[in-house]
Amino acid sequence: MLSKLKSFTVIRDMGSRTALKMYKGNVHLIVEALNGYSVIVSESLITQMLKRFSKEWIPAFGFFKWAKLQTGFKHLPDSYNLMVDNLGKLRKFALI
Repeated sequence: MLSKLKSFTVIRDMGSRTALKMYKGNVHLIVEALNGYSVIVSESLITQMLKRFSKEWIPAFGFFKWAKLQTGFKHLPDSYNLMVDNLGKLRKFALI
């Protein structure tokens, strides 16, 4: 239950407009900010975040990159597909 609560906190914090403004379009700042959270990353959490930010590539891509850096976590093909779909829809082909 605790990890679900922490996961919700990450989603809530990342979803706030104030938090998004702080990142000023910088994926690396998002990764740094997320390093302050102690969350067990799961495929379910990745899917939630990528769907929530399907029209905002910077927070989605930052979260995706951060998750990849977490010890013991490896993205599954479904999360790669979702990230590629999101980036493609937003015409960020250079990042794919």
